[in-house]
Amino acid sequence: WRSATVYEIYVRSFRDEILNDGVGDIPGITTRLRYIKETLGAGAIWITPFYESPMRDFGYDVSNYTLVDPRFGTNEDFDELVERAHNLGLRVIVDIVPNHCSSDHPWFVASSASREGPYADWFVWKDAVDGKPPNNWMSNFGEDEEGNAWTWSEAREQYYYHKYLPEQPDLNYRSPALLQAMKDVFRTWLDRGVDGFRVDASISLVEDVLFRNEPYNPSWTPEQSPRYKLDHIYTEDVAETHSVLAEFRSVVDAHNVQQRRKCGRGQDVQETVVYCEVSLPLEQAKYYYGTADRPECHMPTNFALTHLPYPERSASPAEGQERALRKIRTDLTALSKAGTWSGPSILRAIFESERTVTENNLEHNASSGAYTMSLAWPNWVLGSHDFTRVASRIGMGQARIGTLLLLTLRGVPTMYYGDEIGMTNVDVPPDQWQDPVAINNPEQAAEGIVGRDGERTPMQWSGERWGGFMDQGSEATPWLPLADNYTTVNVADQLSDRASSLDFTRRLLKLRQRTPALSLGGLYAVHMESTHLACVVAYSRVWIEQA
Repeated sequence: WRSATVYEIYVRSFRDEILNDGVGDIPGITTRLRYIKETLGAGAIWITPFYESPMRDFGYDVSNYTLVDPRFGTNEDFDELVERAHNLGLRVIVDIVPNHCSSDHPWFVASSASREGPYADWFVWKDAVDGKPPNNWMSNFGEDEEGNAWTWSEAREQYYYHKYLPEQPDLNYRSPALLQAMKDVFRTWLDRGVDGFRVDASISLVEDVLFRNEPYNPSWTPEQSPRYKLDHIYTEDVAETHSVLAEFRSVVDAHNVQQRRKCGRGQDVQETVVYCEVSLPLEQAKYYYGTADRPECHMPTNFALTHLPYPERSASPAEGQERALRKIRTDLTALSKAGTWSGPSILRAIFESERTVTENNLEHNASSGAYTMSLAWPNWVLGSHDFTRVASRIGMGQARIGTLLLLTLRGVPTMYYGDEIGMTNVDVPPDQWQDPVAINNPEQAAEGIVGRDGERTPMQWSGERWGGFMDQGSEATPWLPLADNYTTVNVADQLSDRASSLDFTRRLLKLRQRTPALSLGGLYAVHMESTHLACVVAYSRVWIEQA
């Protein structure tokens, strides 16, 4: 997995193959596996949640962790996808959501019915304080000005905590039974042949045991997302989170040992990987690798490049781009102080990441007296379903530079579907909003401060009706509107264009595949002598066996 490129697929938006209802599905992914592997050259796919769900947060509110939602197909459809992917040499990473589930999940239905019984402590319950919520914790998807993260249950006469929607109650990992149940979920998908897990909301798995109020953020302004009103020191990155992740990793490691025993000596066994969403600065994120004795994530997500907004003076506004840029300069700047998309900021992000990973390895291998890279391996993200698309964020002219960076840096690159053809954010009209963050915060969504619909629009496969996302003759409409430019920005047209973004991306990926220096080699700074070249991003990649 260290040499693979990961391609993220937002299931609802990739390809509608079976129902022609305007929603993508598992068979739709299966029909495009050859494109991903042979045309593009990726080595793994990461599939966003496809489990049974009422879809209040489009799959991130799971009501059954082990069944494919009928909108997306069946478990047998998933098995076929895995088989075909493996036949092509593609690895399959599934998105798992252990922080919370749907309020429709049988676990929560049972837990909310009574304070007694086997599920009573599977969620975060707390008594009221003077008739009010127990503390000031805020939801990321707040439905009112206060964004309260607590909802009252009449049946239990208690509040339950939800980091996101009220319909997404947080699970309680201080319950040993709940922890075992979630480990069984991992085992179920391992038995179905998956090659890895992307663990959603990894930093939020455990909350402060004392339920202390979180301090207010004095630098917050109304131009920022409401979630930044508080400093989330008691609901994110709590120390016990690492123990939970280590438990999840132990399931994967046990599976890897079992696979090696099955195959015997001398057989090449691909290691199953744990890829965690860790929205923290690198200095904190590095601890999510774990230790040599207690490993956690193979890769805590590195958002350093994603958090570099493009300078306003260099923007070339297009449809919806002004709003997209406002969103980037508020939300993401609050997450990272790395600066703008410029040479010095990019270099700082690169070498801070290199230093952090190297120090992490040195620290955990100090006792053996040996320096190895076996524990921590870098990774890079440039686009995802939660961030404004690259071409809108940094401008179409810089998007290729971003791709060049992503595919030549050391570590595992993660690409977002459609970025390879230069898809841009769509300015989705309010009456077509789907994202609960936008719907719950309409004024800020109208200003482009919050909202994720724009980066989740259907994949642009061709210039035909519906952009090849679904059958031309379908009477349904896609769940989100296509970009107006789909007739010119699409896979079919770019396949035959040597000057296209797609051709540029796939040639880079082929180069990365056949060049060990790019896929596995070291990264070194190249000093620019002239002050006129201070903004140039220069580095070398070296593979010792080639020297």
